[in-house]
Amino acid sequence: MANRDVTEWTAKTVAQAILNSGMNKHQVATQTGIAYRTLDRKLHGGSDFNWRDLLVIAEVLGISPTQFTPPPFVEKAAA
Repeated sequence: MANRDVTEWTAKTVAQAILNSGMNKHQVATQTGIAYRTLDRKLHGGSDFNWRDLLVIAEVLGISPTQFTPPPFVEKAAA
């Protein structure tokens, strides 16, 4: 998975998590302390989310931050 693909995958995954939560982007931005314009840019793949962003978003949404781990980084369980 190329870097651009990871950026796009993460953006789509975070956007879907926000949608699933019933919150809107403004609420998430306010509760995470991420500026709305910055959050919106990242959700559109304009720049990468950093670890802090992903951790605080997961906390606000009440989900595990592991949901934001791209598939190539997830270890396969031993058979």
